[in-house]
Amino acid sequence: MPEEGVVPLCHEDILTFDEIIRICRAGVELGVRRIKITGGEPLVRKGIFDLLEQMRRIEGAEKLTITTNGALLEEALPWLEAV
Repeated sequence: MPEEGVVPLCHEDILTFDEIIRICRAGVELGVRRIKITGGEPLVRKGIFDLLEQMRRIEGAEKLTITTNGALLEEALPWLEAV
């Protein structure tokens, strides 16, 4: 994580979880089988584990991966190990 922190974005500039799920479902309907979450740093997103859980349940998606810089990985490990 940069020393100066993460630059906050306007709420209107960020996709909602519902929008992300809709996009993922549309992709799967078109033949996408692998979904990769990248950033910035995905683990700083409030509610990221709820989003990932919803994404895991998309029928037809075979693989869900996250690219992280690892700064918040220790906090994420319990959830990641459970899935």
